[in-house]
Amino acid sequence: MIIRSFPVIQKILIFSLVWLLFGCSSATTLDYDDEQVPPERNSVAYLKALGSKGEVRLSEELAVDVVITANDRHGEWSEAIVVEDETGGITIAVQGAERYRHYPFGGRLRLYCNGLMLRNYGGKIELCREADTYGQRGLSEEEQAAHLHPLSLAEAPIPQSVTIDQLNNHLIDRLILLQGVEFIEKGAWCDTDPLTQTPLATKRLIRDAEGRTLSVYVAATCHYANEPLPEGNGSLCGILDYFGGELALRVSNFQVDF
Repeated sequence: MIIRSFPVIQKILIFSLVWLLFGCSSATTLDYDDEQVPPERNSVAYLKALGSKGEVRLSEELAVDVVITANDRHGEWSEAIVVEDETGGITIAVQGAERYRHYPFGGRLRLYCNGLMLRNYGGKIELCREADTYGQRGLSEEEQAAHLHPLSLAEAPIPQSVTIDQLNNHLIDRLILLQGVEFIEKGAWCDTDPLTQTPLATKRLIRDAEGRTLSVYVAATCHYANEPLPEGNGSLCGILDYFGGELALRVSNFQVDF
């Protein structure tokens, strides 16, 4: 009798053990967040993860497909372009003027990364040729031809629509849209140097309906530096920038609707 019932008891014990194992597994499953999930290789997120520990010279054969979200078309960026994929955005330091002719807004690029350098500049990870005591050196035109391969023109990139209170580090160097905002100050986009009467890089404050504020960084090279700031409520589309612990918006492709 005992011999015959043993298989039954064995099955019950096995079933109980399996149930316990599955129960424990379900109860202890980790809910991974963005910081815990390893970024997929050949992505902007992977590049930024590689550069999170400091300066690093890339030696991997990495090819990342990206879309151009900022350039010097309106003088908003000088010797730099900003690109992004579905995982994040990153600034690339480049040499030369009128880079928008080679890297138009919305254009698609294949970025060949082997040999480039990742550098933490003011708390933000950027791509460059090499770093020095003044920051980073941009890719020469020959290096651009080797590392930045245009693929095709794309439709205008669609920005992420966010509010000021939703801004975070994961949006740095990404194209975003802020709606229902107004400039606190009046006057021109940029202040003027009293000695040379030339524009100065300037920060202007915007606020939303709830009174939350954000700086808008305006480069002195902007073609609209001397134009008056828009009045009333409207929207701004640009790149979320970061330097020295402060987030700021940089308008891209002069996408201003007031």
